[in-house]
Amino acid sequence: MRRIATAAMLLAAAGAARAEAPPWTVGAATHRFEVGITTPASQPEAGNVALLPDGGLLPKPACDAVVTDADGRELKSLVVWHNPRVGLGVCFENPPSDAGAFVYVVPAQKTKPADSAAAGFLKPGVLMYVETSAATPSMAKAASIARDWPPGRAARLALVPNVGQSENRLGPDDNFMAWYTGWLTIETPGRYYFCTISDDASEFRIGGKLVARWPANRPRNDGAKGQFGDYVDMVKGLHSLEYLQYETTGQQEAHLCWRPTGTPIDKLPLTTPRTAYLHSGETRIVSAAAKDGLPLPGIDWQCVKYVWTGDRPVNLFRFARMPGGASPGDVRFTWKIDDRYEVTADEFLWLWEDEAEHPVSLTAARGSASAVSSVPVVVPVYPPQMNMNVPSDREMVRKAFLSRLQAGPAQRRPCADWSSNLWATLVAALDPYATPEIPQAVIERSRQDLARVAPEWRWAIEGMFVENVRVKDPAAALPWVQRFAREEMDTSRKVHWQMERARILATDLGMTNEARAALAEIQPATLTPEAAVRATVLAGDVERFAGRRDEAARFYGAAQDRHRAMQKSAATLSALRRESTNEMSAMARLAGDWRIAAVREGANHATVQSLIEQKAWAEARRTLDQWEIEFPLSKIDGDFPLAEAAFQMAVGDPQRARRILSSYRATVGMNSYLARAFAMEMKCLEALGLRAEMDALAAERAKRIPTGTSASGGGMDLLDRQREAMRRRRP
Repeated sequence: MRRIATAAMLLAAAGAARAEAPPWTVGAATHRFEVGITTPASQPEAGNVALLPDGGLLPKPACDAVVTDADGRELKSLVVWHNPRVGLGVCFENPPSDAGAFVYVVPAQKTKPADSAAAGFLKPGVLMYVETSAATPSMAKAASIARDWPPGRAARLALVPNVGQSENRLGPDDNFMAWYTGWLTIETPGRYYFCTISDDASEFRIGGKLVARWPANRPRNDGAKGQFGDYVDMVKGLHSLEYLQYETTGQQEAHLCWRPTGTPIDKLPLTTPRTAYLHSGETRIVSAAAKDGLPLPGIDWQCVKYVWTGDRPVNLFRFARMPGGASPGDVRFTWKIDDRYEVTADEFLWLWEDEAEHPVSLTAARGSASAVSSVPVVVPVYPPQMNMNVPSDREMVRKAFLSRLQAGPAQRRPCADWSSNLWATLVAALDPYATPEIPQAVIERSRQDLARVAPEWRWAIEGMFVENVRVKDPAAALPWVQRFAREEMDTSRKVHWQMERARILATDLGMTNEARAALAEIQPATLTPEAAVRATVLAGDVERFAGRRDEAARFYGAAQDRHRAMQKSAATLSALRRESTNEMSAMARLAGDWRIAAVREGANHATVQSLIEQKAWAEARRTLDQWEIEFPLSKIDGDFPLAEAAFQMAVGDPQRARRILSSYRATVGMNSYLARAFAMEMKCLEALGLRAEMDALAAERAKRIPTGTSASGGGMDLLDRQREAMRRRRP
């Protein structure tokens, strides 16, 4: 992963707050930042650079910095940057023990230049100042970044390893100017050739002397061999450098190259290596404090990753409060995003689908006193791309969407301004049973916005919403199912909701008569061939939950015959022949060879179990859905109910799992799965806290299963252990 050296990223929280605050050494200071050194300087002269947040946090109209070591002794320091909208940059010498330092911020009418001792000693590493321009960028505007004191009053600042960037690390890739300053360290004196390659124009100086200039509007090939450059006699030691560049549109490049002394003239210049530059030490903020005692609302932000599932990338940001001591309980922190969203979390994720500048502010309030800081957030550089096949990446995206959905004000429709690109990203990140607050917020607060998206996306969100409601309260899910069926214009989806209503009535509520009536309302003409098979299977389920085994078997048999008839179509037969190792195995599958079916059922159960272990709920549900229409009779004597009950238990619905297992044992005789079904049902009862039912189930098991019989290596022992454990937990 490429490291992005921005002010925000250097504000990463680390280290515990001090048990006791150290003495406030600089009495005139209003703010103090404790910083730790994360990467040491390449040489002592390079010092260490601390990038501190401002955005209204620091004194106005200007400020100075005083840096001390842990014992209060002042260190040489100089201000290298101050953009009041963004932050303050301070370079300071190494503390005696490299243990870190304290940066005190002092109010001033104007920032004073560094004293001669500090200015003569400190030579900061490569600093890149970037200013975005609403008008046409130019070399004169690039040079103006350094004219004010402190420099970069309208720019952003980053430490970079060298002058060799092919993107704007601090904002949009078009219409910006850049100014690099730093020091080259020459070990071998001699005649060096320096040149620049850039897009658009650039200039390079050593010791204030112009060495190379790339003219505007010249294609890269015109100078790719180092045509825009010159020779410089270099003595051993340190040499100051400046590199100016501006970019309008298209490709961008800032590239300083050289031929070191002794290099043949016919050799192409190479990128001036990182080892040729001084590098300042990098720091992180450990804690921050205000002299008045109010917690500082400093903003720590980072563009973490991007995801690209729609028509353009979506960037994911992480925001957190700047580290500091423990905040008093009466302090309220409130985030404001894009001047309209409010968030109260200490840390959260957020999504934007553009590279524009977005205002973000944080307010700390206690009583009538408050402090506010703000930062203009941009995409600093293309971050790593997410892999939506990785659960942790999908989880991050869901958390970011949840932040947007929960952001106030409460009366706002959270999805009113979403593009199709954001909807596509949301649907790709959703997982069944994960973050149920997302579909709930969309359905309950932005249903009219959801109605405008692609039907497949709406169906996915509606389906997850209903399933999440059903797991908590099946009766509460029914009105939503009826509403979706009533409002749905697509015939096949309307049938889906009609069948879902019958399934909830029979499976969750035990209302089999009502479930039969619900199925009877479905018009046969509205059913596709596959939907007709599923409706027949569902009719069998209703009879199974009603305890009518023979009727259930009749429906399951009819569904299985109908599905096999479907499979005998010419297209399906051709596909089966291609998939099979030989034609005989394809024909055996179509004929319903019981041996093939047994193997397939066993494979289905193993697949479902494996997917459950991986928490791949959608894939496990699809496997069960396919299994039930291929071999519906396995719901009577096979192990489909055990696999389905295991799935329901895994997703947190022991009530439905219990009903599945209860109906199963009520409709089967002694078989190889019965003991395992008893053990699984006992787990459901334990999860539900139904102690009396556990005793009754154990008594029934004792009557139906001979003593000593076990299932899958000790199912009976497991049942006994479950009951005993429950008894021990009784009050």
